[in-house]
Amino acid sequence: MIQTLYPKLIQQLNENRHAAGAMVLSADRKPPVVSGPADLLVLVVTGNPEFSGWNLTYMAGVWKVKELWVGLEELTAEVVNGDRQEVIDCLLDGEVLYDPRQTLRDLCDHLRRFPNELRRKKMCVEFSGLLRGHSESKYYMKEKDVLDAFCSLQKSLQHWVRLALIEKGQYPRGQLWSQVKTISPGIVKLMRELVRGEESMEQRIHLVLLAEEYAILNKLEFYCSYLLDLLSSEDGCWTLSQIHDRLRLERIRLDLSLIMEELVRRALVEEVIINGKGVAEQHYRLPSGRSLK
Repeated sequence: MIQTLYPKLIQQLNENRHAAGAMVLSADRKPPVVSGPADLLVLVVTGNPEFSGWNLTYMAGVWKVKELWVGLEELTAEVVNGDRQEVIDCLLDGEVLYDPRQTLRDLCDHLRRFPNELRRKKMCVEFSGLLRGHSESKYYMKEKDVLDAFCSLQKSLQHWVRLALIEKGQYPRGQLWSQVKTISPGIVKLMRELVRGEESMEQRIHLVLLAEEYAILNKLEFYCSYLLDLLSSEDGCWTLSQIHDRLRLERIRLDLSLIMEELVRRALVEEVIINGKGVAEQHYRLPSGRSLK
């Protein structure tokens, strides 16, 4: 059994002063979540930023081990941004192997509950992806570039699926379409129509674009509630760079300019031009008298 490796791994971690904790995820889990040829995924948490991002693969006896190093302060951002599925799988499904200060176990319990604060940040990130794919697809259609429009729209639908799951309190996993088929069959049907519909590709793309436009129009304020709350948290206006700085502090990555343009277009946010030292700068604020739902 691969668990016979654990004492040796714990000893190695205990001797490494840069390892603050570790989780393991075995490839023999059902359903399987470890991708690739590794038998065991080891997620090592470190307090030293120089070691964050290390990826190691090695043999331990007859088993192949893949070791990923992540900064302790980056774990919440990993869940919000969702860029590395292996890290997400280990955090949400893995077993705590080494946690001398109980820090990792407490953090994992918090992340697995997927509290409202995390859900709102994650929704904003996924909405950014939905809007980007939607905008790209519309642009490509105007350019008569149907295949690129099709590909962008597929990516956009994946973000829409993730939003549907988050609304139900579920974290989006690797097998998205299996996870969402009972929660939001309408989006699944749209994907099937886009891929296998009898109409021309142009007609199928237009159909899905219309459906996404309706979703964006009706749920924009809900999907962007994290950003709108941020704008209401201080008096006056925010510059784009100030909002970027706040997002950077929380390590949240999204297409801020695109979202702000959409919020302004839908009259959820006001754009104000303020003249500075010879330069006119854009500022953003909530419309006067408007309260968040």
